[in-house]
Amino acid sequence: MLNVFPSLLSFSLIAPLIIRLAIGAIAIYFAYKQLRNRGDTPSKQYVLSSLTLVCGILIIIGLFTQLAAVALSVISIIGFLKTEWSAISTKRSALDILFIVATLSLIFSGAGFLAFDLPL
Repeated sequence: MLNVFPSLLSFSLIAPLIIRLAIGAIAIYFAYKQLRNRGDTPSKQYVLSSLTLVCGILIIIGLFTQLAAVALSVISIIGFLKTEWSAISTKRSALDILFIVATLSLIFSGAGFLAFDLPL
């Protein structure tokens, strides 16, 4: 198969790094937002938000990346299945699907550059 930019293939480990940083930042942002505006939320929501925060930090630093990506995928799938389908939640559902796909790609591709995880 013809590749348009064959010289860029030597930098293929940068893609998981970019995905990892974006997913980690989004997870930390949403977890922090939920923990800050906690109010009278049930303890189940507090545990999921705390787990999301820890997984986001682990993904950014590249430690236990695949395990943290599995946890974020499960949390995202649960959240996606609980949302009601309406015109308002269409953008949120699209973001959930994109988040699930990105975390699944991290499970299969690994951490990439600048991570503590090393392929064995």
